[in-house]
Amino acid sequence: MACGPGSAVVVGGLSFFRILTYPIHFSFYALVISAIAMVAVSVATKPTEKKILDETLSGWFIQPRKPFFLGIRIFTTNCVGMS
Repeated sequence: MACGPGSAVVVGGLSFFRILTYPIHFSFYALVISAIAMVAVSVATKPTEKKILDETLSGWFIQPRKPFFLGIRIFTTNCVGMS
């Protein structure tokens, strides 16, 4: 997370003090560096277990999955906040 702002400060400082000149705005380089760092960390870490994602209601599905029957959503009464 600190890679984006950190690289923006470094690359911006190099541009501000005329140490290096860039053909495009310095923030583009910070964006590319932070994107590369995100991809590298994602590849280097192991995926989260499906059981943990389902129990904590995180990941791609923030809400519990509702069952479907023939393309029709079936509502259940055991949702949070309902009795």
